[in-house]
Amino acid sequence: MYTGNLAAASNRARWTFSVELTDPVTDLPVDLTGATIELAVRDQQSKQPLLTGSNSDGKITIGTPATAGAFTVLFSRDAMANLADGMLDVGLRVTLASGADFQLIVGTLPVLDGILGT
Repeated sequence: MYTGNLAAASNRARWTFSVELTDPVTDLPVDLTGATIELAVRDQQSKQPLLTGSNSDGKITIGTPATAGAFTVLFSRDAMANLADGMLDVGLRVTLASGADFQLIVGTLPVLDGILGT
């Protein structure tokens, strides 16, 4: 599990990052065929979700082939524009087709006011 600060994101630009999962025992890519990947960004004070996404709503895309263990998270500029600048909590969970699940990320996201744009 990754804990700590994620790289800063702007509330005036899209936010995207990619992850490649490998099995720590075999060092082979994790097969994401049939997996569910979910991400939530929430306010630290109210604990209310501000952004949510998954591979079922298209905000998270599992790479091809799924057996390569890679996925990409993408939130549009419009989605990010709803965020005030400050620190937000982030959680990302992966549930494999076998039913095994794990919290991959529990961290914070610094959101910066991007200055330019509206």
